[in-house]
Amino acid sequence: MIFNVSHAGNETTVTECRCPTCRNVQPWSDECRRCGTDLSLLRRLAEESVRLQRVLLAAMTARDDALAELTLRRLMQIAPTPLLDQLLRFVTHEKERHHPPTYYHEA
Repeated sequence: MIFNVSHAGNETTVTECRCPTCRNVQPWSDECRRCGTDLSLLRRLAEESVRLQRVLLAAMTARDDALAELTLRRLMQIAPTPLLDQLLRFVTHEKERHHPPTYYHEA
């Protein structure tokens, strides 16, 4: 866990983070309390992850397999998890099922 996210109703917030330098777990701030490492990039990644999770939920609700796949691939770049991997396999399968690839044969 590099950052921890909490969900309450429609609100999703990042509550704490682990410093990648000293591994200290602390409430969110732009600087590690223990070693002084700049955590602002980590905060931006966490906020982007929360935003992408919302996009993913909307895409899956709308059955937009292409957007869901793209969003899952972006989320996997930020913080890969087994759940995201399973969702990506599911969405890819659904996309292929609804839009099978077309193969062309030259005569």
